[in-house]
Amino acid sequence: MPPVKRRYIGFKIDSRNVDSRDDFSNIREGDIVRAVKESLQKLHGDFGSASIIYSLNLKKYDRVTRTGIFGVKREAYHFLSTSLPVVPQIGKLEASISILSISGTLRGCYKKLQAHHEMMIRHYKKFGIFGKSSE
Repeated sequence: MPPVKRRYIGFKIDSRNVDSRDDFSNIREGDIVRAVKESLQKLHGDFGSASIIYSLNLKKYDRVTRTGIFGVKREAYHFLSTSLPVVPQIGKLEASISILSISGTLRGCYKKLQAHHEMMIRHYKKFGIFGKSSE
């Protein structure tokens, strides 16, 4: 039996309300998966849900940076990639999910997330949000 080929989708969660930025530390992994499955069901119906129901898993989620990685079978990753941006809320919080990267390997997705984190740190230092800029 040939190996199952997978795609990994790096994402970040953004708040739609400026006031609720502190509430995102309470989001659990199960809330994210549930919100994505509901969005997938609404957008693609039973066919889309059935195609990824057993292969969808949240590989990593960081509550501090609000970034994570989904893993899904290669044949059905387009269902997930079209459903992520239309997630209206996660749990009881209004949120949107932005796709940062799509990769064929988990290592490649980690590298792209790391590059995103480094860019955010440079941005914060540039505008003096934390620490002094060494530039």
